[in-house]
Amino acid sequence: MVVDDEPLMTQFIVHVLALNGYQVVSSSNTNEVFTHVHQHEVPDLVVTDVVMPGMDGRELGHWMQAAYPKTKILFISGHPQDELADSKVLGTNAAFLQKPFLAKQLIKAIRDLLGD
Repeated sequence: MVVDDEPLMTQFIVHVLALNGYQVVSSSNTNEVFTHVHQHEVPDLVVTDVVMPGMDGRELGHWMQAAYPKTKILFISGHPQDELADSKVLGTNAAFLQKPFLAKQLIKAIRDLLGD
């Protein structure tokens, strides 16, 4: 699942993941995530922007990890000083990728998280 309020970033991530064989659902806000999780299935991975209107990616990631501990979280951010870049803050089922990034960097980060 990709959660980002920037449509171009969402399209890029969805495209890269689909080309690499992943099934992808996207959302522009956290309310859509809650609806999807409650009506469909819990995703194996959530790629979320850290800074978003309303509930931000950090809060979403912490909620997902508490409610669904097996779900992996890839936080992405264009803010260079984001404290999530520190692995001690992230925990074991999460990683951080600094924007901008290349498709190969995205795939590597996801494969590292999922163990592919």
